[in-house]
Amino acid sequence: MRSLIFLAVITAAVFQCNCSSIDKRQYFANLDDGNLQKLDIEVRREILIMIVEQINKTAEQQKQLSKTCEVKINGSIDSCKACNQDLCVPQPPPVYEAILIAVGTEALKPVLAAGEFVKSIGSQLSSTTKFLGGEAGEFVKDLGSVSKNIGNGLKDGVNKALDTIGSGFESLGNKFADLGNSLASGATDLANGLGSGTTDLLNGLGSEFTGLSGQLGGGLDSLGGSLTDLGNKLVDGVKNVGNSIGNTFGHIFGKRCVQTCPVCEKLDIKKHTKEEVLQSVCGANTISSQKNAIETIAYLRSLYNTTLTNHIVSKVEYDPTSIKTVGGVSFTNNFVTYTLYGQTVRLHSSTDLKITDITATAKTVAHQILKK
Repeated sequence: MRSLIFLAVITAAVFQCNCSSIDKRQYFANLDDGNLQKLDIEVRREILIMIVEQINKTAEQQKQLSKTCEVKINGSIDSCKACNQDLCVPQPPPVYEAILIAVGTEALKPVLAAGEFVKSIGSQLSSTTKFLGGEAGEFVKDLGSVSKNIGNGLKDGVNKALDTIGSGFESLGNKFADLGNSLASGATDLANGLGSGTTDLLNGLGSEFTGLSGQLGGGLDSLGGSLTDLGNKLVDGVKNVGNSIGNTFGHIFGKRCVQTCPVCEKLDIKKHTKEEVLQSVCGANTISSQKNAIETIAYLRSLYNTTLTNHIVSKVEYDPTSIKTVGGVSFTNNFVTYTLYGQTVRLHSSTDLKITDITATAKTVAHQILKK
């Protein structure tokens, strides 16, 4: 008898526990296919706009960093010039222009990378604007601002190739701005392409970048060598005279000569790579920031292409009991499932799913996705 009573108590307890767990289960409804497709499109549109904003932010940061670095490069060159005048035994002076061009261009690598990305976006602008629909005008105008910003950053006044490319980006930015205004007003669509003026500018920038790539490789070394030869010839003519009177001048003016110039050594682009010279003059943080910026731009390029050609949001679930009806119909408790680079994530959204305003919902979801 006691065994039967004990078994009944245990059975009742188990039954009660199972009932309790069933009561706590939540039911989530799925967003209908029509709204799901619209949400996916709007999320991708917002991501494309965010990418352009991030390019501009990255290019602006690197532009300012390069300007600060350029001041340090010029300061080091001035110090090298002063030290060379105090050498006990005159040496061929470094080729200052070659140093400035080489290291200054190295400092602008992230800005150039951002420019390459803008040029890439421009080359596929027809398909992008068709996808963006009514937001195309603002997108293209923003792209114009980025292009002009990059152009301004590249015009350093030292490297003529950079000046030419910088002017090209400024012109392209103006073209984008005009096109954006025309798209926004409805006066133009891109069914027939970009137009010859914009296409010619893009093609021209392409050839300029190709030429610059050569200069960033062996071209600068050749320039440095030829200018060094010229410097050697100029110095050879006064070397013997310098040897005979150098110490005399030192005594007359009460100034000791120096044996070496460490500041010139660190600027030597024959002994060191351009990156090494840049790091020694502008600091390791500059190199780290550059690498991070270039990695960011590479990621943005990949994200841009993925967003333009692939669906991202595949499922939206919401708790019907979390409904709000103030200012439209929305649900506070919702999940968004999305896929990027083969990784699928079920995101518990921190903002409401507003059924009556999918576009507004998509903007907040896009920002949440890119923060992950």
